[in-house]
Amino acid sequence: MKLARWLALGAAIVAAYLALVLWAPAGFGIGAGTDGKPRWPNVVEDAYDRHAYQQRGRWLPAGGQPYLEVFSEYPQLTTWFFGLAYFGFDHQVLRGEPFTAENDAIAKLRALDLGVGPKDVEEMVKKTPKAQRNVLIERMPKGPQGAAAADALRAAFAAQDRVVAELTKNAEAYGRAHQVLMAPFYFALYVLVLLCLREMGAPPAWALVLFLPGPAFFAFNRFDVLPMVLVLGAVLALLRERLLLAGVLLGLATMTKIWPIALAPLFVSYRLSSTWAGRRVGVWPWLAREALAPAAACLGVCALVLALSYLQAGGGERGFDAMTRVYLWHDQDRKANHSSVLALMTAPERWNWLPAAARDRWEQIFKYAMVLPTLLLALSGLRTKAALLHAAGFTALACVIFQKFFSPQWVLWILPLLLPLAGRAKAYRVLLPLLAVLIYAQLPLLFYGDSKVTPNGLDPSPRFWFVTNARVVLLFALWALALWGALAERRRADPQRAEPGATTSAASSPPAPAR
Repeated sequence: MKLARWLALGAAIVAAYLALVLWAPAGFGIGAGTDGKPRWPNVVEDAYDRHAYQQRGRWLPAGGQPYLEVFSEYPQLTTWFFGLAYFGFDHQVLRGEPFTAENDAIAKLRALDLGVGPKDVEEMVKKTPKAQRNVLIERMPKGPQGAAAADALRAAFAAQDRVVAELTKNAEAYGRAHQVLMAPFYFALYVLVLLCLREMGAPPAWALVLFLPGPAFFAFNRFDVLPMVLVLGAVLALLRERLLLAGVLLGLATMTKIWPIALAPLFVSYRLSSTWAGRRVGVWPWLAREALAPAAACLGVCALVLALSYLQAGGGERGFDAMTRVYLWHDQDRKANHSSVLALMTAPERWNWLPAAARDRWEQIFKYAMVLPTLLLALSGLRTKAALLHAAGFTALACVIFQKFFSPQWVLWILPLLLPLAGRAKAYRVLLPLLAVLIYAQLPLLFYGDSKVTPNGLDPSPRFWFVTNARVVLLFALWALALWGALAERRRADPQRAEPGATTSAASSPPAPAR
């Protein structure tokens, strides 16, 4: 089948999925439960993360400062992107709310001698539970200043309540706008996988794995197709020797999801290893073209985005805080969640391999596990296109496995990088579709449909944990296979056999199929 027909097929599938998620009401499910609700809810639509996107993106219509006035755990480009969905509906967000009232209350409380630091005052205003608000107001000192601070607190709390009501009212409209925004990125990711499959001489049908339940569910209900379009675009540009474009796209990807910067050593290794034997210029011009210029493009994009964040916050100490806060939060404040490997190893009710007190130490070990193997693999030399893809998949898997938290939508990091190798690695033909289905069984099916409702939230069932364990084993198997594939390509490649003027990557990669 010609490329145009594959493109038409992909466009039709994406359009059909989009129509389905837009049609499905909140919590739509299948089967009948004993309480009259669906036995298996949220089978196509899940608002959990979208509620977070709605709150993070609210900085745009409300005119708040990202990170300083509106919390966000996402890098700058993603935080800015989340604001775009507000253009898709009549949100009626009040400009300056609740920031104006909060900042006024913070200023008045800091003028009082409350015996707490500036950060603690900000926490009081922004994070005091509703049940404790009156207690805080009554603690204000007597006199004009105390009365003014109490009035400012009341105004801030009232503004916060209005924002909660507004977020509730806008939740469905924002979610639908977000899903519409994700559709073109989902299709673009499919197109890029098709092109990478052609680049590797593999059957284009393997791109259809992206439309299995897991990736389809997370494509519309999360945002990870956006960074993966940039990542795979950078990989394809590198394979086609568009080096500056590869650097720019990798920089953009980094400023949407952080982890793609880990691919930079692999990009450099691939270009230096695959072109060394066939270079026709001096070492320094060759090094500048193959590594230094693309690296400068990548770092330049990152620096530009950070500079814009700095200026958006007005520069100075506030600008530096806005520029760096999200990265410090991930390093210092983010906690392990229940289904990450780190949590499973240290939770008494799960694997219980290590005492809970060892979690912090192993968190540091896991950070090295995400970085050092990639650096060693890059130093070994990646001479072929296949070696680069294996290594990129290996690095993505390391970032998934060894993060202190786990998100199931990260299946979208893995599939696009390894699917182009399905034509030469039989194990991928089985394990990648299995992962795409297994992750869907974990969430949404078993998490929403097989968990017990408790006052503290959902308590996952034994079947959920069985599938979780199977998912961990599968990820480690893919990680090992990707490493083996990269090393096997290194042994297979022989730069001495490359024709004069030809790079090893071109000589050792299969020809593209006929168009």
